[in-house]
Amino acid sequence: MVVIVASQCTKARSSGPKLSPLNKEISNGHDIWKCSGQVEAGIRAFQEGSLSVKQHPDTFQQLSQGQSPKYMVFACSDSRVCPSNIMQLQPGEAFMVRNIANMVPPYDQTRYGGVGAALEYAILHLKVANIVVVGHSRCGGIKGLMSIKSDGSTSRHGTFCMLLRVRYRSSTKLAIESGLMILLLLTIKGQFSRGFSDFIEEWVKICAPAMEKVKAEHANLSLAEQCTKCEVEAVNVSLNNLLSYPFVKQALANKSLTLYGGYYNFVDCSLDLWEANQKGITLIGNS
Repeated sequence: MVVIVASQCTKARSSGPKLSPLNKEISNGHDIWKCSGQVEAGIRAFQEGSLSVKQHPDTFQQLSQGQSPKYMVFACSDSRVCPSNIMQLQPGEAFMVRNIANMVPPYDQTRYGGVGAALEYAILHLKVANIVVVGHSRCGGIKGLMSIKSDGSTSRHGTFCMLLRVRYRSSTKLAIESGLMILLLLTIKGQFSRGFSDFIEEWVKICAPAMEKVKAEHANLSLAEQCTKCEVEAVNVSLNNLLSYPFVKQALANKSLTLYGGYYNFVDCSLDLWEANQKGITLIGNS
């Protein structure tokens, strides 16, 4: 049984330090967008900026001795969603895991050892007090999940096209020709028999219960609207999966850990946040 209680919440740390531009070279038209140039410009901006060691020597000296973050954050690998920016987290404040669609798989030492190792280290060694799973709008991983058919099979080319950001959308002819070529190559290689994706499809199926719930309860909605619903429901599935880890359950029982879900809409920069426990979910605010 899920319990939702609405209340007001102000923007967390809205008065925190603002990120400075990378470098004046950007506006001057210099070609720093090549990998090495952009990285160098970014490092120089960081070294001279308000968050640098020059401005906060004591903080960085303390960080050099070790870390003791209060938060563990699961976020999407999407380049448009950076949890440090969204929540104004500073170095040393959050232990982060980023993956496709910000998913937390259930406890499985064989299949999901990477996530399990990160959780174990964060809870048993770093003693984080909060785990936050942050979903977001326009998520390509969720769109791929929602393309899975009701019989459990997948649309190989459909999932591929949804995840691929085609830059020539204005050219219908080119898009059609490219799609036909892809389908031809996949057929020749026999990809349809074993599935197009080596990793993505199986990964996003972690949150298949979210997809099934959305399709059952919101069958009348468009795909885009269903994806928005699923982006939130997938966070709740991940929160429930966290309960399958023994050290997470123990920390919750000891009241040394709190679980939070979040949904970030990067179109209007709003963030909904809710608390989750074994009794249900409580919406604690939005901004």
